[in-house]
Amino acid sequence: MDDGSVEFREAAAAEAWATPIEALNPAQSDLFVNDAMWPIFDRLRKESPVHWTPRGDEYDGFWSISRYQDIMAVDTNHEVFSSADGIVLQSLEAKAESDKRPRGNSFIAMDPPGHDIQRKTVSPAVAPQNLQAMSPIIRAEAGKILDSLPIGVEFDWVDLVSKELTAMTLALRLPLCRDISGEAPKATARAKDCATGSRPWTGTSRCSVEVTTAWADRCFATSLT
Repeated sequence: MDDGSVEFREAAAAEAWATPIEALNPAQSDLFVNDAMWPIFDRLRKESPVHWTPRGDEYDGFWSISRYQDIMAVDTNHEVFSSADGIVLQSLEAKAESDKRPRGNSFIAMDPPGHDIQRKTVSPAVAPQNLQAMSPIIRAEAGKILDSLPIGVEFDWVDLVSKELTAMTLALRLPLCRDISGEAPKATARAKDCATGSRPWTGTSRCSVEVTTAWADRCFATSLT
C-alpha cells in the first residue's frame, strides 16, 4: 500500500533490513514520497557506508555515501570528486533525453574556482537584509499564486506553484524585466519559459539574452569589488 501509511513504512523498514546488503537500493522514489527511506540509510551507515548499487532497470550504477565524515570528505575534495558531470541521479530515460540537449553551465554543477566566482556574484542577492526587503513582495506574490489554485480537483504543484514562485523570485532580481508598476508578470513568464525549457537557452531567445546580459553585468560588477 503505497500511500504513506504506517503499514507501508513498517513494511519498507522490514524489507530494508531483510534485503541482502549488496542488493540494497536506496533509489526508490516511493520510499521518499512516503517518508520511508530512513531504515535503508540507517543500515547503510551501519554496514556499508560507501555502497555501490549496480545498474538496474531505472538507474545506472551509482555510489551512496551515508556517513557525515565521508560526505564531507567527498564534498570538499573537488580535485577527486567533481560536480561537472551532474549533481543529480537521473533515471536512464531522463539521462538519455538530457544528453540530446546542450549542457548548460549552472554554477551549482561547477567546481572551484568557477563555482566560487559565480557564488560570489549571487550571494549578495540572498543576503539577510535583501531577503528581508523582498519579503513583503514575495509573500504577496506567493499569496496570489496560492489563491489562484484550483479547488476540489487534482493539480500539479510543481507546475502551478514551484515553477511560478521560483520564476517570480528570479524576475524580481532583474529590474530590466519589470514593467512600470514594479510588478513582473512578463518577466515571470519569460523566466519560467527558460527555466522549464519551453523556450530554449539560445542566443536568439530574448529571454536568454535578458537574463544572460543581466548576469554578465552583475558578474563584471562583482569582479571589480
